[in-house]
Parts: sequence; C-alpha cells; structure tokens
Amino acid sequence: QPLHEDLVDVAFLSTLGQVHCDQPFLGVRVLATERFVVAVPPSHPLAASPTVSLGDLAGETLVMLGREVCVYWHDHLLAMAERGGFTPHAVRYAGELGALLTLVAAGLGVALVQESTRMLRADGLVFREVSDADQPVVSAAMWRSGDPSPVLARFLDLLPE
Repeated sequence: QPLHEDLVDVAFLSTLGQVHCDQPFLGVRVLATERFVVAVPPSHPLAASPTVSLGDLAGETLVMLGREVCVYWHDHLLAMAERGGFTPHAVRYAGELGALLTLVAAGLGVALVQESTRMLRADGLVFREVSDADQPVVSAAMWRSGDPSPVLARFLDLLPE
C-alpha cells in the first residue's frame, strides 16, 4: 500500500515460497532465498541431531509470530508444518523475532525460522536444518518501476542482482 500511495520508494518483504507480483507497474528483485531451520534450546534432544524433519517436531510447542503480525506468514508456516507431519501440541505467540528467540532459549518451545536468524542471536539456542521444509523464505525489494528518481535508480544499482 505505501508504494501505491507514493509514501515510500522501496519496500522490503519476506515471504514463504515465490514472490508474486501481478502489478505491472511494480519492479521486484529477489535478494535472498533461505532454508528453514528449527531453533531449540541446547538441552533439547533435537539439538544433538545435525538435521531434523518436520515430523521430528511432532508433539512440540511451536513458538511463532502472532497472526496479527502477518496473517500470510502465520497461515503458510502452519500449513507447511502440517504437510510435513508436524501439528504443534500447542502454540506460543510472540510479537517480534527477538521475543520469539527468547521464549525458545527459555525452553518454552521450538521455532521454525529462516537460516539467517543464526546471525541475530546464538546464545541459548541451537539451530538445525529442517530437511523437508517445502517452502523457502524469500526476501525481496519492490519499487514503482516507472519512478524517475535518480536516487532510486542509484539505490537499485546497489542491490544484488
């Protein structure tokens, strides 16, 4: 919406699967595609495994961002978990990623997060690759393709191809 209303020149987004943009006046550049990892406390039995499957998480409490933070992310993450055989025993919600990781470090559940989350925080957490997550996390930039701003053009030149 802010792009449509000319409030911002560039929007950054993160989504599960592919970036879909059916607006011909918007440009999109994928910046990164990442796999999912599971975050667990070091004392968790899965911390000893190099990789885990979604089915290995069966019966666990899932810690995730609340649906009010992003409906799409919430619903698609739960659907991916269920396709992999993981129906959470319970769900704890956090309002942002830092709080989510703190809940996991406190032993209150496990979390499915993108692999770059490892760079944000490692204390009290172990991250393991999820072998059967069927959706990547895609980060992208989006802008109005007809915008004549030279600053925007220079900024786009700096983004990775």
